[in-house]
Amino acid sequence: MVTGLLILAWLAAFGPPALGKVTLGVRPELRAGASQEHRTRAGTLLHLVSEPKDQAPSSQEFSSEVPETVLSALRTALVQEDLKSALACFDPDMPDFTPLSDSVHALFDRYTDIRVRYHILQTGDDHARAAVVEFTLEATPVDPNQLSQRRTEQLRFNFAPSGHGWRIADLQPRDLFSGF
Repeated sequence: MVTGLLILAWLAAFGPPALGKVTLGVRPELRAGASQEHRTRAGTLLHLVSEPKDQAPSSQEFSSEVPETVLSALRTALVQEDLKSALACFDPDMPDFTPLSDSVHALFDRYTDIRVRYHILQTGDDHARAAVVEFTLEATPVDPNQLSQRRTEQLRFNFAPSGHGWRIADLQPRDLFSGF
């Protein structure tokens, strides 16, 4: 039971950025029907089920909340240099996904201290499912002999629903990360 309380205290204090809704519970095999020995261990055998907090609502209806949610998740992933989470913001079926993936990977290899700012200038309706965004990416090179880079561009993001909320289905221009 102490372990469960420690997990709850840690989550309350630090709240990992990749987690939103958190549920703690005893493993199903350790519930009331289990032997006394198993129930005793159940106090320390807890499992954690989470839903990403930065995912858009599961609704298939596009709203101004969708770009904000997806771009916030992308910003968090880039700042934390989390390749898997960054690429999860993009639809793998989008045009030129592989070169985009390679560019993001190269960005993380060559730069550190990545900073992202964005400002949503315009949001489309449920038919357009797009947003025009002023996007700024800054990064400090790993090589101390190189200068920090900063790039600001006006981008058009198209969004598509997926099983996990919404993802970026296209990006124009697509060379945002390749300039680094």
